Amino acid sequence: FECFGKKNRAPISAFIEFGWLIGKFILPLMFYLIPHFRYVQLIVTTFEILFVFWFHWLPESPRWQIVQGKFDEAQKAMSDAVQKEGKMSEAEFKRRLQLLKEHVDKEEEHLKEERKHTLIDLWKTKNMLKFCLVL
Repeated sequence: FECFGKKNRAPISAFIEFGWLIGKFILPLMFYLIPHFRYVQLIVTTFEILFVFWFHWLPESPRWQIVQGKFDEAQKAMSDAVQKEGKMSEAEFKRRLQLLKEHVDKEEEHLKEERKHTLIDLWKTKNMLKFCLVL
C-alpha cells in the first residue's frame, strides 16, 4: 500500500480483499469438482509457493527504503517512477527530494533526542500502576 497515494489506498485495499472473496467462492467449488482433498491441497499450496517466489522479486517501496536508511535506493526508485510518469520536471523532483531528506534527518534527530522508556516507567504513575496490577 505504500506505493499508492493516500487517496488510492482504500480502493486498492478493497481490490486486494476482493481477491480473498473470489478465493472463498472458488474453494468450495474446487472441493465439489475434485473430491480428493490431497489434490486440492496440492493446488492451493502450489499457488502459495508461487506467490512466495513472486514476493521475493517485488521491489521494496521507497517509503520503506527511507525508513530503513536506504535513501540512495529510494531516490533511484522514485526517480524511475517520476521519469515514467513524466508529470514532474527533474529540477522539481530534486527539490522535493531534498526537502524529504531534510525532513527525514530532522525526524531522526528528534528520535535520538527522545528519552528511552523502560519497564519501570509503567509503574511511575498511579493509573499505569493500577492498570498493570489489574492485568
